[in-house]
Amino acid sequence: AAAAPESGGVRCDVGAAVVTPAVGALTEFDLIAHTPPPFWPDRAWQQAEWALQLGGCYVASAAALRRVIATGAPLRIAAPLLGAGAAGAPVGAAARAAAAAVPLALSAAAQLVPVSASAGASVPPAARASAAATICFVLQDQGACEAMQEAITEQRRQHSTAWQHIHVHVHVHNTPVVGGGCDCCA
Repeated sequence: AAAAPESGGVRCDVGAAVVTPAVGALTEFDLIAHTPPPFWPDRAWQQAEWALQLGGCYVASAAALRRVIATGAPLRIAAPLLGAGAAGAPVGAAARAAAAAVPLALSAAAQLVPVSASAGASVPPAARASAAATICFVLQDQGACEAMQEAITEQRRQHSTAWQHIHVHVHVHNTPVVGGGCDCCA
């Protein structure tokens, strides 16, 4: 895997993630998971592998956040559309890969809950898997929002059981969610 540029003394390979405190323009969040996405492939036959690698970025980010948070509380995650910027992927392909990765990322993160702070015992796997989670995709423009919403709708249609405890918001950065209800990035 190709290495990402070094930032603040931390270096990540594609698909790995590190968590840092939020700084600068991102102080509306408590923590930031950094993960370098793979670059969009030159050849069509490499796109399936690219989608798997990009999905791995979401899984690694959710797992890294869960390790830092280390409680059984449901995760609330704000995420960009990885891969669709400097990594060169078409917005639709990045949205489909992200939507496919959401249940896996949240499920993987739930499996990392070490100990219930109140009970002092391990959280049962069934409780971890059924915990509600919220992910908010904070995107650059309305076109990206529409592509993401379409991808999520398709994933929910195809895999309704995996999505039953997942709440998703999609909106343009610094724009309120239509109908309200998004406190992830307020």
